[in-house]
Amino acid sequence: MKTYPRSNSSHQDRSLFPGRYIFYLFLAALALRIFFFAFVRDYPLLYFQSLDEKYYLDFGKKIADGDLIGNPGAFFMDPFYGYFLGFIFFIFGDSLIAIRLIQILIDALNIVLIYVIGRRVWDIQAGIIAAFIWTTYTVAFYYSLLILKVTLAVTGMLIFVLLLLKIIEKQRKCGFLLIGISAGILVYIRANFILVIPLTLIFYFFIERSTWKIFTINLIFFIAGAILLLSLNAIRNYAIIGHPEVLISSGGRMLYCCNNPENVTGFFDVPSFSRSDPVGSELDFHIEAERRLAKTLSAGEASKYWRDETFRVLRNNPRIIPALLLNKMKWTVANHEIPMNQSYQLIAEYSGADRWPLPNYAFVLALGLPGLFVGLCQRKEVWWLMIPILTILATLMIFCVSSRFRMPMVPYLMIGAGIFLRCAWLWTKKGNLQKIILAALISTALFFISIIILPPQSDGHKESGLAKAFFLRNDYVKAKTLALAAIKKYPENTDLYILLGRIAKTEGRMDQSMAYYHVAISINPDDFTVNYDLGMLYLDAGKPEHAINYLEKSLTVRRYAIGMLNLARAYEETSDKAQAIKYYEKFMKAIGPDDPRHEFARKRISFIKKALN
Repeated sequence: MKTYPRSNSSHQDRSLFPGRYIFYLFLAALALRIFFFAFVRDYPLLYFQSLDEKYYLDFGKKIADGDLIGNPGAFFMDPFYGYFLGFIFFIFGDSLIAIRLIQILIDALNIVLIYVIGRRVWDIQAGIIAAFIWTTYTVAFYYSLLILKVTLAVTGMLIFVLLLLKIIEKQRKCGFLLIGISAGILVYIRANFILVIPLTLIFYFFIERSTWKIFTINLIFFIAGAILLLSLNAIRNYAIIGHPEVLISSGGRMLYCCNNPENVTGFFDVPSFSRSDPVGSELDFHIEAERRLAKTLSAGEASKYWRDETFRVLRNNPRIIPALLLNKMKWTVANHEIPMNQSYQLIAEYSGADRWPLPNYAFVLALGLPGLFVGLCQRKEVWWLMIPILTILATLMIFCVSSRFRMPMVPYLMIGAGIFLRCAWLWTKKGNLQKIILAALISTALFFISIIILPPQSDGHKESGLAKAFFLRNDYVKAKTLALAAIKKYPENTDLYILLGRIAKTEGRMDQSMAYYHVAISINPDDFTVNYDLGMLYLDAGKPEHAINYLEKSLTVRRYAIGMLNLARAYEETSDKAQAIKYYEKFMKAIGPDDPRHEFARKRISFIKKALN
């Protein structure tokens, strides 16, 4: 098969290194991202952190305050980003703007890495094309503003691939040690990146075809580098919890949330016994595992239980496997950016970026896939790009599809797009119409397949999240306007009624607030938040006998310490002293002796007992 000459392999091409063009692209990327930040600076969800964002912010602040060990137990979320935030907080103070500006800078620098990789596997022009596409890719703008590890995951994988390409060319043993260390760092950025370790070994064996002696020596150095990094977490966990856990402890939980009979969508969704926030969900899964097994479990044992439970469920329900895989494949190629934590579509509409004539995922996929196919047929160097691509595809198929999980694969599709356009140009110059027409047809078909897949049917969750963010910023008018508009589209969304109830309560309209909550409880009578909030409304209104019913119901859904305290208060106000003492005692056991509220509950018990005597 005829191959195209590598333009970066000649002295002439090296002398034409377009440093100034890449510098201009870097400046353009930086300017566009800052411009986008300025457009969305008033977007409320940038200032209302929940779920993973809140977890990492709290983690980073602990690190900045000198708690370098991190969480008191095993890490259940990847730790590198927490230390990254801790370093920023230590240098710049508690500043979200500093985090976002640094992430913008890192993301702009990614164009240099993309260019160099594209140049190494193909040629200068392909590298420049790929770098230009990343420069204008608005999804990258979006993720650089979130308090999430997506930007670092992209950068970390690019650095790993570039090191791999350089060191494979030099074949130095110390270089393989460095690749192993880099792979270990990747695992701390995102645990599923551990797949790069076996994939690197497999690709090295089949692509380079070194002698057994050379392969074995390089293998030893590579594994040693990876073990050197991964053993740090094992040693930490052994010292703290007595178990040398290498990976995070949420793997089993994540696997079950993405693959169970209640959820065949291909997305992440927690089962009915779990809260949605990561800290609460991890605790709920741990408690449920211990309840089912009737014994105390370590974090690693609980994770193993849910991993095994996922496989058991799939074995017993094999009919859901094709549906799961089909949905995951569909959303992997769809142009729509599947939200998790926050929605790209909402911020794009808010900023007007959804109307900007810039490349979207469908464009990148349509050019990138055929470009990579051509590259794989022509050059062995392109095969190394399959390591990150296969790692991400495996993650999407094993766990779930989301925009942030898919994102680290996008730069390699862009390099494929650079290869595709470069080849198309050469085919045009040579007048090879057959190849041009075939390539155009394949690319067009891929583009339309990606575009015509409709986004998932909305349930109002994104809209309620945005309205809640306005509410938390005390902009009640916007919050109410958004919630009322959304409730017309999604009348079954209880979160919208809860929000409207809270707004009404804040504005002093207690009867209206109760009315909203009663609508919500008629839709979902087992909802924890609805029962708890309604119970508190009645308690604050001086109707403890009504409050008891709802607070007790909330506790049957979730054993929540503050619920026990307020239920004890309600019983005390109804003069049911025995029940009041019972729940004050339960509250004290739930919070532990170091909590300052422990003394309050103890005094109330003492007061009630004195009154009874």
